[in-house]
Parts: sequence; C-alpha cells; structure tokens
Amino acid sequence: MNQGYFSQPTLSQTHIAFISDDDLWLVERAGGLAQRLTANRGFVTSPMFSPDGRHIALMANDSSAENDVYILPSIGGEMTRLTWLGVSRVVGWKDNETIYFTSGMEAYPRRATHVYELNIKTHDFKKVNLGPAGFYYQGSGFQVLARNSSLILEPPVLLLDEPTSALD
Repeated sequence: MNQGYFSQPTLSQTHIAFISDDDLWLVERAGGLAQRLTANRGFVTSPMFSPDGRHIALMANDSSAENDVYILPSIGGEMTRLTWLGVSRVVGWKDNETIYFTSGMEAYPRRATHVYELNIKTHDFKKVNLGPAGFYYQGSGFQVLARNSSLILEPPVLLLDEPTSALD
C-alpha cells in the first residue's frame, strides 16, 4: 500500500488528480502509478478538471507571491498562466472554456472575495454579480453560493453549519 499526504482530489471520468508535496499528481481511477504533472518552486492548489476532462485548472504561485489561475492539459505538459491579479481559489468550471475563481482584488483589505468567470482562450474575466462570496457552483437547475461559511442553495435553501456540517 502506498502511503503519503494526498489532498484536494478532483475527478474526471478516467483519472484522479490530487496535490502531494505541493505539486499536482495524476493517477487513473482504476489505480496504478501516479504521475507528477507539476514541479514548481512555489505551490499549487485548488485543482479542477474541466467538464470534458481535457484540462485541469489550478491556482499556483510559481514566480510571484501572488496566487493566480493556471491551466494545463490533463495528460501533462506546460502550465499556462491565465491571470496576473491575485486569486483566492479556483472554484470550478462553467463549461469547457470558462473557469470560476474567487478573488479579493476589488476589496481592501482582500478579505471580501467575489466570484469571477474567466475565458481560457481570451483570458478575459468578469465579475459574477452575486455580491461577496467565497464559493460558487452552477449545476443543472440549481446554484450553490457560499457566503460567510454558509451554503445557500436557490431553490431551495439549505444551510450547513461549517464546524459540524450539521443541517440547520
């Protein structure tokens, strides 16, 4: 049995990507030998497979103190930096060309974060008009928005208590 510290897993139809030793690794869902996809001087976090599984979006700080959004092919290859503005978290994909991320770039101090959409081809981004939020997910017929440690599902409303994950 292999042992180690593995965190922040993300799943595609065929693979699992995860963080270990501050780098991104990839292994087939059926198991096998994991392959290191990054070898940075900084760290990587918040990996997310694109809906089609062809790309992985992640946050990294390889060459600066600022965390930014990067993308790389899920089969491995060069990471491409998509932002230069300081990102709090990559929170998901809208579709195969649009990433959701959070950033406090418009707040001082950078505590209040907002959700942004980022086009991976043009690198253009725009704020999602939701107010301050730390997490956002848009599914088929529902949305999840996290503000102040509470999840709000519209419709219906479901609140989770962060420390215990108990339903209120």
